[in-house]
Amino acid sequence: MKYFAYGSNMNFKQMDDRCPDAKFLKKVYLEDYRFIYDKGCDWWRTCGNITESKGDIVWGGLFEISDNDLKNLDEYEQYDKGLYDRKIFELKDEEGELTKAISYFRETEVEAVPCEEYQNIVVQGAKDCGLPEEYISFLASEKVKV
Repeated sequence: MKYFAYGSNMNFKQMDDRCPDAKFLKKVYLEDYRFIYDKGCDWWRTCGNITESKGDIVWGGLFEISDNDLKNLDEYEQYDKGLYDRKIFELKDEEGELTKAISYFRETEVEAVPCEEYQNIVVQGAKDCGLPEEYISFLASEKVKV
């Protein structure tokens, strides 16, 4: 099955640890959403999330994952505990080809500043996936930090 990673799971090292069967396919984007850091993971942690936003896009990595990888992601994202929900999103690649993939999201809490370590993991993941330089700069910038 296909999985869309837009936050720390874009990071190849992290994906290797969490999803040993995963294979990176290509960079893709989700229309009418924007990437944010928000509170809501835990009482102390800020994590990546997506929220609907007409006219914006979220770049990320498209991975092929196994059923075992999905179970690992469900556990990590605390899907069974209701932290993140998941659904199938329609994505596009640079040539405009459509594909569908699952991804995780949650109701936006309060936008917040991520810790430097987490933000660096996200930025490295964006580089690993070959995302556009302008988008990588956005992820690394103060603009993301509210």
